[in-house]
Amino acid sequence: MSSFLFLASDEALTIVENPYIKKLSLHEALALDMELPDFLLENQEIDPNEPIIQICESDELLGELEIAPALDCEDLVRPYTGRKLIYGVSLQYTQARGGALLDYLQAELERVPVIELYSIWLGDDQSPACREVFSQNLSEHHLRFLDQTQGFQGSRGLILHARPRE
Repeated sequence: MSSFLFLASDEALTIVENPYIKKLSLHEALALDMELPDFLLENQEIDPNEPIIQICESDELLGELEIAPALDCEDLVRPYTGRKLIYGVSLQYTQARGGALLDYLQAELERVPVIELYSIWLGDDQSPACREVFSQNLSEHHLRFLDQTQGFQGSRGLILHARPRE
């Protein structure tokens, strides 16, 4: 199996796209004289106008923050959360990217009461170690468990609460 990083919420979250990834359709790729494997060209179920090919200048830039609905993973994360909406998070953790995720979470918590953030090992249904944090106390320190440069360190989660209303 593999690790999976995701957000869970009962309200829609803002989607974040990696600005360094360009998406192309088969037609666009062929117009650029890209060589494509036969299985893509011969598959009648693939819409040649749908952007399914991703290109990026470098592997390093592929690791920028990306947040998108994870519709195909909902059954896999149900042991961890009861929230209605699941968003996959892609990032290769660095201090700068951790800061970008921190800014994102704090902005989202201005309008969403609770956001759950998990780093799990798919197929391991054991309850992760979780911490609860209010948005005004959230810091980059709380996100360091996302750094997997030393390998996966076990399933963990953060339950993030918006600032209490006064």
